Amino acid sequence: MRSKTLLLSIILFMTAITPMVGINSDIPMHVCSIRDTIGKGLHNPKAPVRCPSASINGHTLYINGCDSCIMQLLEGDEIVYSAVITNGVVELPEELTGNYELQVIRGNYCFWAEIEL
Repeated sequence: MRSKTLLLSIILFMTAITPMVGINSDIPMHVCSIRDTIGKGLHNPKAPVRCPSASINGHTLYINGCDSCIMQLLEGDEIVYSAVITNGVVELPEELTGNYELQVIRGNYCFWAEIEL
C-alpha cells in the first residue's frame, strides 16, 4: 500500500512540473511613459500604472485591458508587424519566427516585453 502511495505521489509531481503543450504562456509586461507630461497641466497618477495581462499560445496573442490599442512587434528598431487589439486577441502571422519586442501603446504609456515565436 505504501509503495502505491509513493508511486501515485511521484506521478502527480511529474505531471505538475511537466510543461503542457497548448497552454498559454504568461508574458511579464513592463511600462514606460511615452509623453512628457511635466509642466503641461497634466498630473502624475496617484497610483502606479497597471500593466495589462498578456499571454501567448502559438501565434495567438491575448492581451486584456487594451482593446482598440495598437500592438506592434519590433525586431531591433524596426517595426515588423502592427495591429489593433480587438476583443483582447491578436492573431500573429505564422511566418513570424524568432525573438521580438512586443509593444502595446495605451494613452501615454508603452507596455513592452520580449517574446519568442
